[in-house]
Amino acid sequence: MSREQPATMDLSAALSDGACLVHSTGPQNDLKAVLITRLSRYYNRLGSEPPSFDSDSLEAIQLKTAQEALAVVTRIQQILQQDAPPSPTDQPDSSPLLGTRDLAEIRTLLSIAFNWGVNHLLDKVIIALHTPNLVQRRSLVDITTAPEDYRLLRGLVLDILSLLFPLGITDKVAQTLVTTVVLDRHAADLLKSCLTLGWLPSSLSFEGIQTLDVARPFTSRILKLYASAPLACP
Repeated sequence: MSREQPATMDLSAALSDGACLVHSTGPQNDLKAVLITRLSRYYNRLGSEPPSFDSDSLEAIQLKTAQEALAVVTRIQQILQQDAPPSPTDQPDSSPLLGTRDLAEIRTLLSIAFNWGVNHLLDKVIIALHTPNLVQRRSLVDITTAPEDYRLLRGLVLDILSLLFPLGITDKVAQTLVTTVVLDRHAADLLKSCLTLGWLPSSLSFEGIQTLDVARPFTSRILKLYASAPLACP
C-alpha cells in the first residue's frame, strides 16, 4: 500500500468526523438540541460515550463544539503536514488531498472554533479585565468564571498557534491550505487575542490571569508573513 492511501483514509475519517459537527438532520429550530445531536453523533463516530449535555447552557455547548471543531482541524492539519512537499519559502502551499467541499468544511469548522470559542471567550475576558472595580465586574460578568474563561482562551490560542507552527516558533509556518484559511479569514481575531493576552499590563491582571509571554514572538511571526506576502485563500 502506498503512503498516499493511508493518509487519504485518515483524512477522509477526520473530515467525516468533522461533518458531524457541521451538518444537521431534522428540525433545526432549537439550536441547543441541534448542537447536542451533532456532538452525540460526533462522539459516537469516535467510539466514545457521549456526555450528558442536558443540564449545560447553550453557551457551554457552543464552546464544546468549538473545542471539538478545532480538534478535528488539528487532525486534518497533521495529516496534510505528512504529505506536504518541502518548501523553501515561509508561505503555505496547497494540498492535492483536499477538494472544494473539504475546504468548505474546514472553513466552517474554523469559523465555529473562532466564533464560539476564541472570540466569545476573549469578549468575556476583556470585560473582566477592563471593568474598573469588583462591584461593577460582578454586575457585568460572572467574575468567578473569569480565570476559567482565561484558561480556556489561552488553551485555544496556543492550540491555534501550534496549528500554524507545529514545530515551534523558529520553524516555518505549516505548508497547507488549513494554514491559508486561518491566516486569510481569522488572522485579525487571532492577533487580537495574542495582543490582548501577550501584552496584558500587570495593572489589569487579577485572580490568576497573567500575561501570556509566548504569544509575543508568535505575533511577530504572523505579522511578518503579511509583510512579506499577503495571503489569499482560494
